[in-house]
Amino acid sequence: MNESTLGDRIKARRKELGMSQDQLGKLSGLAQPTISSLERNEASNTRNIASVAHALHVNALWLQTGVGDPKSLLKGKVVQPDTEVISLEENQGIRIRIAESRGSCGGGDPSRRDVDDLARAMPPIFKQQAFFTSLGVEPSDVTCIVADGDGMANYIVHGDTVFFSTSHCERLIPGHIYAINTPTGVQIRRMIQRSDGHVILSFDHSDKVRYPNEEFTPAQAESISIFGRFLRREGGLA
Repeated sequence: MNESTLGDRIKARRKELGMSQDQLGKLSGLAQPTISSLERNEASNTRNIASVAHALHVNALWLQTGVGDPKSLLKGKVVQPDTEVISLEENQGIRIRIAESRGSCGGGDPSRRDVDDLARAMPPIFKQQAFFTSLGVEPSDVTCIVADGDGMANYIVHGDTVFFSTSHCERLIPGHIYAINTPTGVQIRRMIQRSDGHVILSFDHSDKVRYPNEEFTPAQAESISIFGRFLRREGGLA
């Protein structure tokens, strides 16, 4: 893609994915007229670029500037939101599909039950509308992963079911937990922002040899691809 303007890049990628402006708007949490304005390069405020990039599965820095590889963070086995919303009979509720999550919290402990086995053993997850309303999210924006490893202990432990919202992730909240897209899959980290603008993706575990933090300059932080923001956790099957 060699489109010269932000609007050109948004439009080309949207069409590549077979999306309408309305569909892109819903995925990014924006109104269709806003998407249209962005594509015509008429929008003066570009603070929503991160959410648009997330919906289009491209690097936000590339989308805004045209610099770099548009899919640089999407190489390898990268998990994208895969929520299936199904209204069922007998008041079972709304089903939330479980996304792949190997290594999400550090992983790597052969003595623990394999995360794929855990996910397969879990029954389907159904939640009533009140669950989503209490969290202030739409059912279509919620996905979950099974924590793999103890890097986020003692708050999130191996086998926990962790719910994330895949919308409105452009405004990062310091100290909050996010699921981050990486070339090897989704990773769960706490995001810390220093006063100099540097961003640290941190494990909660105190053993920083096994679970080291990652530090990003403000420029590097622009390329962090957010899978979702933390909503809640529930005890798992480990």
